[in-house]
Amino acid sequence: MKQESSLKSGNSPAFTAEKRPLGARLSMREKLIVFIVLFFGAMIAMLWLFQTLLLDDFYRAEKKKDVLAACKALMIAGVEDVGTEEAKRIAEKYGVCIAAYEMGDVGSSLTLLDTHILSRCTVHNTNAASKFTIYRSAKEKDGEFLQYFTYDSEAGIFSSISEKEAARDSEVSMVYARIYEDTSPGYDTLIILDSIISPMNATIRTVRVQLGVFTALFTFFAIVFAGMLSTGFTRPIEKLTRSAKSFGTDSAAFNADGYREIKELSETLDYASSELAKTEMLRRELIANISHDLRTPLTMLIGYGEMMRDIPEENTPENAGNIVREAERLNALVTDMLELSRIRSGTAPLKSTVFSLTQRLKDTRDSYSELLSGEGYEITLCADSDATVCSDSTMIGQVIQNLVLNAVQHTGKDKKVEIAQIISDGWVTVTVSDTGMGLPPEELPQIWERYYKINSAHRRGSGSGLGLSIVKAIMEQTGGHYGVDSAVEKGSTFWFALPISSQSAAQVPHTPGDLPISSQSAAQVPHTPGDLP
Repeated sequence: MKQESSLKSGNSPAFTAEKRPLGARLSMREKLIVFIVLFFGAMIAMLWLFQTLLLDDFYRAEKKKDVLAACKALMIAGVEDVGTEEAKRIAEKYGVCIAAYEMGDVGSSLTLLDTHILSRCTVHNTNAASKFTIYRSAKEKDGEFLQYFTYDSEAGIFSSISEKEAARDSEVSMVYARIYEDTSPGYDTLIILDSIISPMNATIRTVRVQLGVFTALFTFFAIVFAGMLSTGFTRPIEKLTRSAKSFGTDSAAFNADGYREIKELSETLDYASSELAKTEMLRRELIANISHDLRTPLTMLIGYGEMMRDIPEENTPENAGNIVREAERLNALVTDMLELSRIRSGTAPLKSTVFSLTQRLKDTRDSYSELLSGEGYEITLCADSDATVCSDSTMIGQVIQNLVLNAVQHTGKDKKVEIAQIISDGWVTVTVSDTGMGLPPEELPQIWERYYKINSAHRRGSGSGLGLSIVKAIMEQTGGHYGVDSAVEKGSTFWFALPISSQSAAQVPHTPGDLPISSQSAAQVPHTPGDLP
């Protein structure tokens, strides 16, 4: 029973909120807040790491770089050529004491530089780092020497220590020496640099206090910023979500503002909603109209069938003919529905060829004249010259047939239908006129819609009510023009226009001499030339 209840509510038990991962249960706003807070938290953690735990290591590394840079500057300038002022400038720039000697093989030495700027310099204040001791140690280590010394203020002596033994809470002296061969034979130049590494405990404590205050303020502003940013991101999306609940209805309005992507999505949803609303309206109209159109022939078929089954005397050719006629009407309706769907969905691609439009008009006129000859209809064609077009011959044939059939169904008591072909400015216009009741101007735009019914007097005869919609769909797909001129009590003239093909008529297979040209002139055909393209 529990599973059945979950299914009825539209939620599968496998996808309940309790079993979904945390990321799926959080809203976009909550995810943004969590992400931003974690990001700022990571930044603060990195500050604590570098400003406290690693501060002393970075400081010692920078002091070592300064010592090496000072040594390099002396070597580039040449120790023998560096004067007292230049040596003092280098010493003050890098915070080191400088001593340079010319060392002989027999234990002799000559002082080249002696610049003292530190108050407690190991080299100048003790023999623990005497030049001879440093020289011998550097000789054993490929010409370089690095040693740390600590000062015992009670005993007044310097003691050498390793880098790991240097404590943060005591001052340490770093002595660096470099030997390079002198130009004089048997002599080496020894450069000794001394730098003081100050204790960092007080500095680190100060930094920790500052970081504590900074962390508190930074966390507060990070949460505020995360809330404001997430709200700015999610508010238009939440607005779109609320509007989406009425998607496809007239009340749906996706007018969300904000970022460009949100506005583009809003415009897209607006368009989709309006199209869906049109589809829904069309669906209701389709159900209302087609249910009537389908029910009528089906009812007739069932009625005639039951009558012929139950009453043997009614099994007559006339009743059988009625059944065939209603079945044909039903078949025409379904066929037109399928054809219109194919054209509108784009599944009926264009197959453009150059053909004679005049010949196609003649064939259609002959077919309907022969078909309706027994009913008194008079269908005429007026074409002063042959016109060729480049388009889909089958689809244009459907347009002509639907317009002629529409005129036949709505023409007046004289049963006259007039077809005319007019060539002007590189276009050929075909008009199909009837002498029926005509249409009021306000209803002309709606007659191209599917199943549109103007009034009870607007009969469709045995047609499906889709003919003009098929004309509209084909002309829009082929790039032609179409329209109607009509007035109440004066009949209607439907027309379509296509560009004339550049290919000559002689290249199209037809027999122009066999075209029956009506004696009626083009000027007598009811149309409005100024309105035609």
